[in-house]
Amino acid sequence: MGVAVDNSGLVWLISYFELLTFNGQEFKEIQYSDPFNDNESGYSQILIDADNIVWLYGNEQIYSIQEHKWQKHNTGLSKETYVITMSNNPVSKEIFVSSPEGVAIYKNQKWNFINQKKVKELPSTNIYFTQRDSNNRLWIGSSSGTIIMDKHNKPIPSDSFPAIIKKKTITDMTEDNQGNLFLSLYDFEAKKEEEIYMDFIIYHTNGSYTEFTLENSGLTTNKDLTNTLYDKEDDILWIATFNAGLIRYDLKKDTWENYHSKNSMLPTSKITDMAFDKNYNLYLATDQGLVKLEKR
Repeated sequence: MGVAVDNSGLVWLISYFELLTFNGQEFKEIQYSDPFNDNESGYSQILIDADNIVWLYGNEQIYSIQEHKWQKHNTGLSKETYVITMSNNPVSKEIFVSSPEGVAIYKNQKWNFINQKKVKELPSTNIYFTQRDSNNRLWIGSSSGTIIMDKHNKPIPSDSFPAIIKKKTITDMTEDNQGNLFLSLYDFEAKKEEEIYMDFIIYHTNGSYTEFTLENSGLTTNKDLTNTLYDKEDDILWIATFNAGLIRYDLKKDTWENYHSKNSMLPTSKITDMAFDKNYNLYLATDQGLVKLEKR
């Protein structure tokens, strides 16, 4: 299940084979029949960009919806591949489509493609996550490590960054008001059970980093971190997990809180996605449906 909220406050949801909207009172199913695509594998990715355009990966196609009009996009990916994640940058107005064949980038109504044929320094063509930070650096997490590129999409020397970033795969990134980056990292090449976990770090603007662990923070799991969101008004970091509920980190007070099915009104501890509305109310997509947390 995935969730996104548009500029009007309308909540968009994908749930298996359904695309739904929720206006605060009722759910409505959005149906679309593509005459040139008979695939019915369902929806797996959704986001809404800065121009209030809804982007979907469904039935093995990339679609955008603007003012009720659907458009199918040719990203350059082959029909044999699939999309792992979709992300967007509201400032640069880029859409990033990460896949086993590379990353497709949409900007100014054009698609560009990055893979090992175009960038030999790319650790692997199997791309899990892509995002651009406020310094215009492009972060690409591949199955064999992470590469960082400059504003022209040229690789930055790897010795400029800590080994923990280079050797592992970035799976999620959120930035605070000061430009510090909160990174989720995973080692896809780990072989032993005790090595299979996620690192969660703050990459500071001075180039150093702080690693959060189960021992030195309020993290309640080091596996299955779903995604993170940053509340710019209150300096709060939200961390969704698929096995330990929702984690709230107050950066000003340096305090942590964990909400799950046993200590709160959350119906489940399995969160698959989350999104803010314009007032920073938080919507959670869970295995038990949609949950709204109103801002305090």
